[in-house]
Amino acid sequence: MRKKCHTTIAELTDEKAYQPFTFPWPGGTSISFLELQLYTMRHVQEHAAQLSLFLGQHGTPDEALDWVGRAQEEAGL
Repeated sequence: MRKKCHTTIAELTDEKAYQPFTFPWPGGTSISFLELQLYTMRHVQEHAAQLSLFLGQHGTPDEALDWVGRAQEEAGL
């Protein structure tokens, strides 16, 4: 998925970014392809946070969560 995301962003043109996307259910809202990408990334981030919270609440040690990205501390802080 990471590779697909990088490829989609790298190949994104202005024309593709502004191309309308309509959600496939009745009364679906139309948004731009770029907005769809941002919405999707935020949605995935939300589920990753929920999973991380669930695992933490059930005693999963930090070492087992090596798939979770972490910010690095700045020197001197």
